[in-house]
Amino acid sequence: MANIKIHKNKLVLLLCFFSSTAISGEAVKLNLKGKISQKCSIYHMSDLIDLSRRETKTVAFKFYCNSPFDISVTSQNGGLKNGNYLVRYHYALDIPKAGISIHGDSEKSVMNAKIVNVEKIPFDSRGEIKVSLMDQLEISGHYQEILRINLYPKRFL
Repeated sequence: MANIKIHKNKLVLLLCFFSSTAISGEAVKLNLKGKISQKCSIYHMSDLIDLSRRETKTVAFKFYCNSPFDISVTSQNGGLKNGNYLVRYHYALDIPKAGISIHGDSEKSVMNAKIVNVEKIPFDSRGEIKVSLMDQLEISGHYQEILRINLYPKRFL
């Protein structure tokens, strides 16, 4: 019988201990974290625009960006180049969901690339670029140029 009393007292003391810790207001802190890498890309876009017929060409593309970003358009040669002969062109880049509309001509886009700051995050979007000649292709031969669309994702705090 004395054994049962001792166990009863221990049980009461144990219950009092658990009750006092719950009342003391302790909190459990959980640290949560996650990470998604920045990604900005243009895809499903033809990388060749043939301007031999002198007509305006429009190329559609898909666009994805999960952070604010800067964008610019630059011309490598200032126009389509055939030896020393240069044929200028006009371009218009539009990504409506991101609020982007960049227009320019090849000659001015060699050194003075205008960088457009975009704070709106478009995620999945569509866009297009239109290219039209400002000068005529008159001399026979192959004309080459690289028009580069530069994307610079920025940290999102």
